[in-house]
Amino acid sequence: DIAEIVHPERQTGEKVLFGATVTVEDENCLARVYKIVGIDETDAKLGKISWISPIGRALLQARVGDSVVVQMPKGEEELLVQKIEFK
Repeated sequence: DIAEIVHPERQTGEKVLFGATVTVEDENCLARVYKIVGIDETDAKLGKISWISPIGRALLQARVGDSVVVQMPKGEEELLVQKIEFK
């Protein structure tokens, strides 16, 4: 009853929110693109990550130019937010 539909194409802003497509650069200068989605929509092969995953949680509220630290199985990894889109 309290669920709210979020249409990514209607989102705007300068920070990562649910539905955002985020381009990040890792410590090896490799670009990766993630789309922040719901738990039931995740598909790692397509770059769709849950908003409650370690990467998703780290990216939420970040802005272009921000660095976020993600706790990965191999240790901490720093990601630099390059681009935020809502498509």
